Amino acid sequence: MSDKLNTDRIKQTPNEYLPFVWAIVLTPICSIIYANPSIGNQPSQVITNISTANKLQTVSALINNKFATTFDELAMNNLRGGNTANSKKIVYKLDVRSQDLAIIGAKPLNRKLYGYNGAVLRFKTDRGLDGTVSILCRSQDPGADGTYFAHAPVADAAGKLRCATGWKDILAPKQ
Repeated sequence: MSDKLNTDRIKQTPNEYLPFVWAIVLTPICSIIYANPSIGNQPSQVITNISTANKLQTVSALINNKFATTFDELAMNNLRGGNTANSKKIVYKLDVRSQDLAIIGAKPLNRKLYGYNGAVLRFKTDRGLDGTVSILCRSQDPGADGTYFAHAPVADAAGKLRCATGWKDILAPKQ
């Protein structure tokens, strides 16, 4: 009787370990897909479908490798020259694929900031890549407390993204 119980236990053992086997097999596959959301997506150098908190509007904005200014990791949550809660507000999101990020030098799974002429582009390219870019404007001059404030960019008649009057332009090619 004892031998029969042992035989039955041996027959059941492989099924007990089956979930672990699947986990070992699927983990690297899921990791590759998770780290490369561009799989199955066609690259595009022109970024469209900019959504604001109030309404959805479509504007074409070409982002290229002329944005060369790089900020450190500490600046990820702040605008240049300021450290205020307002500067952390995300005002625009653009649909971007990893191939687009490669054009401007951002590396997958790394977070880098690129900006020019007072603008800050926040690239979310770390774990949990969501394919979006946040654009913030900052004021030309600091306020009474010495900080700069974030401001939503607007599209002018030509479709160029600009900060509102009195604020610095964004997406201006580096001279």
